[in-house]
Amino acid sequence: MIFEVNYVTDNQRKKTERLAFIKERYKKLVLEPRREIEFEIEKALDDEDSDLDTL
Repeated sequence: MIFEVNYVTDNQRKKTERLAFIKERYKKLVLEPRREIEFEIEKALDDEDSDLDTL
């Protein structure tokens, strides 16, 4: 019986570690590039707005 409890705990630990790994990879591959792109778009829009203000 104790072995089964340890197995479930070990299995849950592995799932938790896997989920943390996936979350970190998603953050690096999807979220960070998205933020960079959004920043570049906002910067370009601000530059266009300032160019229009000078006209």
